[in-house]
Amino acid sequence: MNLRLVYILLLIVIMTSNLFSQNKNSKIEKTVVIEETFLPLISKSDSAHSINALTRDIDNIIQRNGLTNADYSVAVYSLDEGKFLYKKNEQKSLTPASTTKLITSFVVLNLLKNQQIHTPIYHNGKIEKNILYGDLIIYGKGDPLLTQRDFDSIAVVIKNRGIKTVTGNIYVDDSYFDNITSRFKYSRDDDEVEALAPITPLSIERNKALVTVRGGSSGSYLDCDIYPNSESLKYLVYGKTTGYLEDKESGIRNYMEPLVTQQYGDTYNFKDADNDAFRVSISSSMNDENEQIFIIRGNLRKGRSRAYRYYLKDPIIATAGVLKSSLSKVGVKVLGGLEKCIENQKSFESKNILGIIKRDLFEVLDVLNKNSDNYIAENLFKIIGAHNPLYDDNYFGAQDLTYKVLKNNKIPLAGIYINDGSGLSRRNLVTTQAMVKIIENISKQTYGERFIQSLAIAGEDGTLRKRMKNTAAEDILIGKTGTLRNVSGLSGVTTTLDGEKLAYAFIFNGNSVGKYKTVENELGELISQFFYFNEEH
Repeated sequence: MNLRLVYILLLIVIMTSNLFSQNKNSKIEKTVVIEETFLPLISKSDSAHSINALTRDIDNIIQRNGLTNADYSVAVYSLDEGKFLYKKNEQKSLTPASTTKLITSFVVLNLLKNQQIHTPIYHNGKIEKNILYGDLIIYGKGDPLLTQRDFDSIAVVIKNRGIKTVTGNIYVDDSYFDNITSRFKYSRDDDEVEALAPITPLSIERNKALVTVRGGSSGSYLDCDIYPNSESLKYLVYGKTTGYLEDKESGIRNYMEPLVTQQYGDTYNFKDADNDAFRVSISSSMNDENEQIFIIRGNLRKGRSRAYRYYLKDPIIATAGVLKSSLSKVGVKVLGGLEKCIENQKSFESKNILGIIKRDLFEVLDVLNKNSDNYIAENLFKIIGAHNPLYDDNYFGAQDLTYKVLKNNKIPLAGIYINDGSGLSRRNLVTTQAMVKIIENISKQTYGERFIQSLAIAGEDGTLRKRMKNTAAEDILIGKTGTLRNVSGLSGVTTTLDGEKLAYAFIFNGNSVGKYKTVENELGELISQFFYFNEEH
């Protein structure tokens, strides 16, 4: 039986026994007794007693784990009553790690009122007799989930406009973001916690290319495929297929499975467990035509294949190349090349739109929050910055607009410093007071329940799938995790045994991240099984 159900049944037994003990000698009619079972059993003093017990239990968890003198903050807030049930250091500024993504989500939801991200494709010429005399232009507006399939679909839309030939180029308007594509650079951090793919206003397949290498017939050059299919992504193969390696002494052929070893930088090696005869290395560089060339060297056995995801060096041009390839597949020929718009070409006109790739914002937030996706978070951070007309630099624009949105929604700003959208920056600072107030604000919106669904569920999915299993919090507590080498955090929503909705925020800074996770689990379990009880029980 589910542990939470056991708690609920126990609560019913306690409440029922209390009622029967009060009425067992009464001569009140049965109908009156039935009515009394629905009378409130909890007085104000009972409520205070329950909250005092909760406070004592939370303090005991913290003390038992030796965290009394640690840098931590804990806030538990009733969304139904609009009050704190527990708070300790709730105004203390602490590094939040990936719980920062809650702030990023909150700000984006306030800015994108239609809750969509659009990627329009338009032209600057005229269409006559199935020929577009002019150029195609893609206006990148920060969609981080664009795929080759999206461009295959929009190619059909363009074809259905009666276009068979485009006489000009495919241009990309990349003016929506500034030209700093590295989170590490624009955050001005001292150390790069995690390298991310370039953050660009127009992207494809999360700005990674999948390079697949296969062994063909013995002695032949290796086969290679690159996904997505873009005119700007090409390869040169020098590696060959090698037959089975034969042991010279025993004559026994070696069938050992190769191991994969990764090297950071621009080279990736595939090496056999015991023999260097089977090694493939892949490197890439840009040529003068803005093409990214993947160079494959080494050997691979017949029938074997290896794959590696590689950061795109020029995602803007690569994405334009994907559109050109997608148009070619449906019979639309583009005579020109792939270019970035110069200033006088950035003349977006809605009347010339050929098609729009539309992305529901919650499709993005689902991936962002359940899986704590840093790449998506930084794309959204850039979108925030792009909405600020006061700054050309997206970093400063995003900072400024984040503070303004928080202030306009009456979120306490004291102690908050936002340095990126993902929480990778150790310089980010928040308070648990602000976090629960953000959750409260979101819960009151029409999209509140939908947003809560974007968070991880304890014991079920996302970054909480392995935590709080077989406890009262399983399937009930929902939250956003945060982890750095010296940070652990958890913020979200849970439901008590009484059905009360609680917002919570826990942040721990220090060198005992494993212990902090244990404490978060204990606290999550405790508040999920909380209920009000009377003084007799």
